Amino acid sequence: MKKIMKELDQKSLEVYVRVKSLIANQRGAVGKDEILGIAAALVVAAFVVIPQLRTFAGTVMTGLTNWWTNTIATKIFPTT
Repeated sequence: MKKIMKELDQKSLEVYVRVKSLIANQRGAVGKDEILGIAAALVVAAFVVIPQLRTFAGTVMTGLTNWWTNTIATKIFPTT
């Protein structure tokens, strides 16, 4: 009986070590997958966001130019 228990303990220890090493390997793989996923998301976001930023910047600059011309230059600092 003691021999059987000793063999079971040894096998359970081996299984524990194998499972632990598999989990450790999976954690490393998950980290790599997450980093690659984030990098891919940033690349896609750059292709989507950058053209929209150009349009947004143009709209903001046009609005600021109109505000400066119509409000600041004519009402606050009139030249006539």
